[in-house]
Amino acid sequence: MDLFYKPEDARKLFDYNHQLFAQVCDLATSMLIEKDQDKYNTLDGELNDLSVFNYLSEEEIARKTLYYVCLFRSYKTESQQKILYDNQENFHTLFK
Repeated sequence: MDLFYKPEDARKLFDYNHQLFAQVCDLATSMLIEKDQDKYNTLDGELNDLSVFNYLSEEEIARKTLYYVCLFRSYKTESQQKILYDNQENFHTLFK
């Protein structure tokens, strides 16, 4: 695993055409919901394998921005939004 992120990782995360932020949001939301430890570990592995994981783990502003992007994505159900809203701190710890 690369211990440093590349500038293109930062650009790619919030690039609307790549929609990588959507993949990260979906993984993070699923992890906050998941109760089964094996499934959680699988999701955690998928999240850690993303090229932008190191960027998010090192940059607090990027994590905060991503949190609000995830929270206000239009297709999220009200219950998914509530889970994200109630777990802001847990969301940030997913990337540490």
